[in-house]
Amino acid sequence: MIEDLAPLVLVHLGDRIPSYLEKNIEYLKSTRSNPIVLIVDDTAKLKARILRGLEVRASQEFEQGWQSSLRTDYRGGFWEKSKKRLFVLAEYILHQDVAKDIIHIEGDVWISPVINLSHQIIASRVSFPLFTNDRASGSIILFSSKKQVQNVRILRETLLKYPALSDMETLRVFLNDFPDIGFGLRSNPNTESKGFIFDAALLGMHLMGEDPRNRFGLYKKYADYSHLGLVGLSKMDFFVDTNGLFVSTENRHEEVGCLHIHSKSTKLFTKDWESVLHRLILNRKVNSGKEVNRFSIRGFCYACFDYLRLSPAYLRRKLSAKIFQNKFI
Repeated sequence: MIEDLAPLVLVHLGDRIPSYLEKNIEYLKSTRSNPIVLIVDDTAKLKARILRGLEVRASQEFEQGWQSSLRTDYRGGFWEKSKKRLFVLAEYILHQDVAKDIIHIEGDVWISPVINLSHQIIASRVSFPLFTNDRASGSIILFSSKKQVQNVRILRETLLKYPALSDMETLRVFLNDFPDIGFGLRSNPNTESKGFIFDAALLGMHLMGEDPRNRFGLYKKYADYSHLGLVGLSKMDFFVDTNGLFVSTENRHEEVGCLHIHSKSTKLFTKDWESVLHRLILNRKVNSGKEVNRFSIRGFCYACFDYLRLSPAYLRRKLSAKIFQNKFI
């Protein structure tokens, strides 16, 4: 296990802790030495085994001053919560007594266990993956301890300045407006710069599929996302060994530091990550890297809940009440 002392901070807003977040926390605890901080809604129910070894903070501590005009009717306020997460994260950092290097990842992001994330932090910068010309990704954000208060305050102000922009759009504005503070991490293997690949979304979507919840259970794997700027993805090769996951472009092998698992699959959140990646890469070769369509019953059910604006927790409560009241007999 690599010695890495920068805290890993995860933020989840909402009263239901998704299974992928629980699995990821267990994976991180078993493969990394970083202290882990979990910021969640104070009504969220956490399992004892998840809590063990974590610092847990209530998101309500860091919500004062938040405002947004993003829509709240989609998937329980998905877009608003995605951006609010960054505000809560910024407030958490500003409330620290001593500035220190901090790493934030989204709950569905797999971190390679062989990468020392602290070594990827750039002094006096806030770094996150580039995505498209008008968007950047908060899949992973690296905060340097140097000039941290000043930089995070500017990030916080930018989040509030553009209430109608999504989190990804706001991060791109932050990069454009403050080029001496923001830094775009490399997410496209085709670029000439060197260093780890930090997946914004597309590599994870290619290997493990899109979120089936977005299209009533339907999702694609091995898709080529040329329209989003990643040209030739289906022709790239992937391989894995004890040194990590690599993607090959022509004569270059690029190491992948993280994968954004858009599908919310939990398969990769395991100490046996090498075997899982071997199988994923083999299945891709069997399909010759060609796009395939899949269907997820779980994704279909969640999409139905979203459409009816019902949460799974609400349905469980209602069904349990009826069962105990013998309403089904």
